[in-house]
Amino acid sequence: MARCLGLTLALWFAVAVRLGPADLSAQATSAVFGRVTDATTAGAVSGAAVRIVALEREEITDAGGRFIFREVPAGLYLVTVQHLAYGTRGDSIKVEGRDALNLNIRISPVAIELDPVVVEVWTPEQYERRSRGTRVNLVTREQLKAFEGRQVTVGDVLTSLIPNVTVRTSGARVGGGLCIEFRRPVSLRDPLGCRMPLVVVDNVQVLSPANFLESLNVSDIESMEVLPASEAGVLYGTGSRYGVLRIKTREPGPQRDKQGEPRLVEPARAYDWTREPRGHAWKKVFVASAVGNLAGLGVGMLGRECIQLYGPGPTNCETAASIAAGAAAVGLSVVGSTIGATWFGTTATSAGKPLYTAMLAAAIAVPAYAVVDAARRVPNGGGEWLGGAMFMVGVPGAATLADHLFRRLRNPSSALPHR
Repeated sequence: MARCLGLTLALWFAVAVRLGPADLSAQATSAVFGRVTDATTAGAVSGAAVRIVALEREEITDAGGRFIFREVPAGLYLVTVQHLAYGTRGDSIKVEGRDALNLNIRISPVAIELDPVVVEVWTPEQYERRSRGTRVNLVTREQLKAFEGRQVTVGDVLTSLIPNVTVRTSGARVGGGLCIEFRRPVSLRDPLGCRMPLVVVDNVQVLSPANFLESLNVSDIESMEVLPASEAGVLYGTGSRYGVLRIKTREPGPQRDKQGEPRLVEPARAYDWTREPRGHAWKKVFVASAVGNLAGLGVGMLGRECIQLYGPGPTNCETAASIAAGAAAVGLSVVGSTIGATWFGTTATSAGKPLYTAMLAAAIAVPAYAVVDAARRVPNGGGEWLGGAMFMVGVPGAATLADHLFRRLRNPSSALPHR
C-alpha cells in the first residue's frame, strides 16, 4: 500500500514539473493598446475597427483614435485596421509575458471607387413607346439626313427604313398622290384600291393624305412613326383600321445653314453679358482694334501721293484716283479695327458680329476723313487734329462698343435662360 502511494506521488510530481511551466506561460496575459492616426495629418482617426484576427476580438477607436485590448495571451498575432475612408491594412504584433504593448498605427487615405450612377431621362414620347410593349417603327432626324438633297418622297423613305410598307401611285392619273399601305392584304374585290393609313401631322389629322405626302419635303420632317392597325385602333378609333402614320415636323423659326442644320438667329439688340463668367475684355479689345486701325491706315497711306492731308493745293493724282485712295485709307482703317476687335473679343460663349462692328466703325471713320479733307482746304484751319483724334480714338472706340453690344452665340446651349 505504501509502495503504491509512493508511486502515485512520484507520478503526480513528475507531471506537475513537466506541465506546470507551460500552463503558467499560457495563462500569462497582457494589455494591447494604442492609437490610430492619419499618416498625412497625424490627426486621430475615429471609428476605425481594430481586430486581432486569431482571437476574433474587435475594438472601435474613440474620438481620439484610441483603442485597448485587455488580457491578451502571449503570442504572435495579426492585427488589422479597417476604415471606410482609409481601407484595410494589417500588421503582425508579438505579445510577450505581462508587459503591456503600446501600438501607434498610422494609416493613409485611399481612393474609394464607387459604381457609376446612370440617370436615364425619358421624354414623353419615349415613355409612351416603351410602355406599349410592341415594336416601334420610328424614323429619326438622323436617319432622314441621309435622304436630304435627293429626289425622294416620304414613301421612298418609309420603304427603305420600315418593313412591310408598300408605296405606289394613287389612281391612274398623273399627280394623283401617293398610296402608302402597311401589310396590304390581297383583295379580289378592290385590287386597285388604296388602304391608306390615317396620317397625323403634329397631332392633326390630314384629310387628303395622298397629295400631302407626295408634296411633303423630307427636310421639313423631324420624325415619322408607323403604328400598326392593332395598336392604332386603341389610340385613334375605327378610322385607323389600316394603321397610322404619325409625322412630326421640324420647329418653325430657326433658319437652316448650308448643311441643313438649324442655327439660332438673334435680333440686333444688346447682348446679355450675364451669360459670360468674366464679362467683356474691353481694354484688350480697344487696344487690338487701335492696332488694327493703325495697320489699316498704314497700308492705306501707300497712296498718300493722291491724298494731300495738310495744306491746300492740288494733289498728284486725278480726282477719281484721289477718291479711290481716300476710300482705301478709310476702308482699310475700318477693316483693321473690325478684325482686331472681333478677334480679341471672342469668348468661349460668344463672338462679335463683324458686320455690326464695321458699320459702327465706319460711322466714325467717314466723318473723320471728311473733317481732315475739309481742314486741308482751309489755310491754317487747324482741324486736322480733330480728324486725327477721330481716327485714332473714335474708330477703335466705336468698334469696341459694337463688339460689346452686338454678338452671336458660339454654343447653342448658352441660349438657355441664365440662372
